[in-house]
Order: sequence, then C-alpha cells, then structure tokens
Amino acid sequence: MVWGGGATRVEADASLSAFEARQKTWAGALALAKGFPQIVESQNVAGMKPGFVVVLLGYCAEAESAATLELLKQFETSIYGRPVQRGEASCPKLATGFERRAERVQKTKEGELRGLFLNSPRGLMLLLQLHTRAGVLVEAPVFTDLQLRGEGSGCSIDVAEKGIAVSRECAIPQGCPAVGSETGEVRSFLKGGKIESKYVMLTRDLPPCRGE
Repeated sequence: MVWGGGATRVEADASLSAFEARQKTWAGALALAKGFPQIVESQNVAGMKPGFVVVLLGYCAEAESAATLELLKQFETSIYGRPVQRGEASCPKLATGFERRAERVQKTKEGELRGLFLNSPRGLMLLLQLHTRAGVLVEAPVFTDLQLRGEGSGCSIDVAEKGIAVSRECAIPQGCPAVGSETGEVRSFLKGGKIESKYVMLTRDLPPCRGE
C-alpha cells in the first residue's frame, strides 16, 4: 500500500513528512505494522515500476488487499496499491477500539467532500477530506469527539442537502428526576471552496424540575 512518493528521495521525504502530519490528526485510528511507513526504491520491490522512490504503508495479502485499500482511501483518496512479489505481512488496519460506522461523499462543482465516520474510544469520530475536481487536497479536518450534549441515545449519519450531517438525540440530565432531550446535527459542507462545520440544534425539550 503506497502513500505517495516521486522520482527522487527528496520527493519521497516530503511525502513521508506529509503522511506524518496527517497521521497526527487521526487520533491513533490507523495502525501500521512495526517499521512502517518506510521509504523504498521501487526497483527493489518486484512488481513495482522502477524509477521511483515511494512511501509504503505496508504489505497486504491478496485476500485482504481490496478491502484494505478501500479503507485507506477513506483516510486519503490518493493512496494506491500495487501487486508485488515480496513483503512481510504488515497490512494497515484500524487500531483497537476503532470501528467503521459509515462513509459518505458529497460531490459538487466545487469538488468532492468525503467523510469517514468511526466509533472510537472517545465517541463518534469524523474524518473529512476536501479535494478539488482535479483531485488536489484542499483540507482534511478531523473531529474526534462528536458528543453534542449529554449522553447520546441514538445517532444517524447522512448526506444533507448542503453537506454531510451527523444527527444525534441526546438526554440532558437536569439534576432531578426530570430529564430533557435535545436533537441536533453537526453539519459539514462546502462553502467558497472550503469546509465549514457547525452545530445546529433541531429540537429541545426541557421539562421543569420539581423539588422533592
């Protein structure tokens, strides 16, 4: 699985730096095998076209390569795979405690907005990618704790009319037997070629609290 690279070591070093910067925003969601990522010359890997220096994220068995590549593209669409004739088992995967919830894509004349939703130890996590129509990455913000208010009693994910929305219905303790509720959405959408995200309260019901 290849993150990127180029014709020279300098380009590969720049690609590795870009990966490391993005990896820090993923809150540990993607697990790589020991020794990865690594920079290799393509001529030293049987099956790869010579003349390039690339950043490898790991080697996957044929049976798991398609599913792994599909997952990795949810982190960065430019990641690609190449069939090779060597390499120890070192396939990238979601880290322990992370689970895929859903993927959503919104395409407009401005570009493509892609969202990967994960259940994580900290709650619902959203990774966004915004690419131009030519495939150039504009920005890739990550939201690591989508707890809107209180304890979530339900969650739905959808592509809203103007973007990708995460909807939750939350119970709000009031310090007494009465419990209120709130329904809201975190909406991420394209505006002026950039991603904007905001919380929108849809409904709120706070019954009065009666003293004992």
